[in-house]
Amino acid sequence: FLAKDDYGLQEAHAEIVPVDQPMDAHPLYPLPEYRLDLPRRAARDAKGTTSRNLSEHPLSGKRVKITLVARDAAGQEGRSQPVEMVLPAKIFFEPLAAAVAEQRQVFALDTAQLPYAIALNEALTIRPEETIPNLTHFLLLRSAAERMRLARDDDQMRETADYLWEIALGIEDGNLSLADRRLREAQKALSEALERNAPDEEIAKLMQ
Repeated sequence: FLAKDDYGLQEAHAEIVPVDQPMDAHPLYPLPEYRLDLPRRAARDAKGTTSRNLSEHPLSGKRVKITLVARDAAGQEGRSQPVEMVLPAKIFFEPLAAAVAEQRQVFALDTAQLPYAIALNEALTIRPEETIPNLTHFLLLRSAAERMRLARDDDQMRETADYLWEIALGIEDGNLSLADRRLREAQKALSEALERNAPDEEIAKLMQ
C-alpha cells in the first residue's frame, strides 16, 4: 500500500465487507480486522506491505469488497477505490474436513441457517461405515450435531462454530493445525502488547 497525508498518518486498515451476503443475515462474528502496518506514526508518506491470515474467518472463500482506509492526526479519513475478490480460504484435502468446515460457515454467516447446517451434519452420518471410517470423527460429528440443536443464543452458537472448526482441523491435519493456530494466537498477543508498550512482566509472560 501507499499513503500520503500532510498532517501525518495515524492509523490505516483494510475494510473488508461481504458482497453477496443477504441484508437481513445475522452473522456470528464481526467483520475481519486488518490493520495496515505503518512504517512509523505521523509519517507523511508511507509505503508498506501487510500480510495477515484470515483463513479462519467464516467469510474466507466468499466474495468480499476491500477498501483501504487511513486516518490522519486531524481526524480526517481517506479511502481507496474498493476492490472485489474472493477472500483466500484454507484448502481442505480431506472431504470430511471440508464438509465439517462448510457446516460451520453456513450458520456462522447467518444464524438463521442453523437448521440447514444440522441437515448437512445429518446427511454426513447417514451411512457412517462408508463415509466416516474413523470412529472418533463420527462421535465428534454426533457431538457437534447435538451442540447445534441445543444452541440457544449467539454465544452458544459461536462455541459450537469454534468446535466444528477444531474438528475440521483435527480431521485434516491432526494436532499440527491446532498447535499452529495456538502459536499464531500467541504471536498476535505478543505483537499487540509490544505495540502498546505493555509492562515487562506481561511481555515476558507472552514470550514464554
